[in-house]
Amino acid sequence: MEGVQTELMAKPRGSKEIKHDVKRYFRQDFQRLVLLSGKKISALRSPQYDGMPKAPGVNGDFDSDLSKQADQQVIVDCTMEALNNITSISCAIVWRSLVMDEREAKIRRIIHYQHTRYSERKTAAMMEFYYAFLGRLAKRGISAPDLNFDGFLEWN
Repeated sequence: MEGVQTELMAKPRGSKEIKHDVKRYFRQDFQRLVLLSGKKISALRSPQYDGMPKAPGVNGDFDSDLSKQADQQVIVDCTMEALNNITSISCAIVWRSLVMDEREAKIRRIIHYQHTRYSERKTAAMMEFYYAFLGRLAKRGISAPDLNFDGFLEWN
């Protein structure tokens, strides 16, 4: 874990890079990780979310597939833990805009912010998520400061 912290401290990142990485993660990787881990996005929103993976299908390389699915589940769990540990307004902004892909006008009405305030708050929400997410990953020994999980999305 010390190596993970050192890597994060050595590469200070600007808010523009962080916003780009968070958007890319939710738009490209997160939904695929959820599906590959045996879950559905709708189950993650549910209050009955139990964190238990569904049983994988059986094939010739069962152990490798099971291990890959467990790794994907860890990343999904870290994402959900990070969302649960940021402020409720940040969670609403990140979840509704990046996961559920709702229109910004609708989100602004829900949280009662005007355009300028919403834009500032969205940037702050993505920064808050980024650092909470990296902290959760670091606890599990995963280093991904650019939130790139291509290695976890490949099936060999």
